Amino acid sequence: MFTKISTKTDSELSNKNVVKLVVDDAINNIINLTGMTPKAALEHLKMQVNQKNTQVIKVKPNTHRRPIIEKTEYQFISSLFN
Repeated sequence: MFTKISTKTDSELSNKNVVKLVVDDAINNIINLTGMTPKAALEHLKMQVNQKNTQVIKVKPNTHRRPIIEKTEYQFISSLFN
């Protein structure tokens, strides 16, 4: 019988494969460009990712603002019934 695979599971597997390919490609590029060993290339990549993560965390998140469209939509819908 046909077994339905949930979309979430399928996309998670796909995302993991994409991430693996990107990381493998990045490590190979570092090795080819610098001549580092695979272990050193991985450590360098980890260091860069950790540095980027700390920069992202320091960025102040946007404060929540009421969308302009919401008011316009409300006015439009109200005008239909008035």
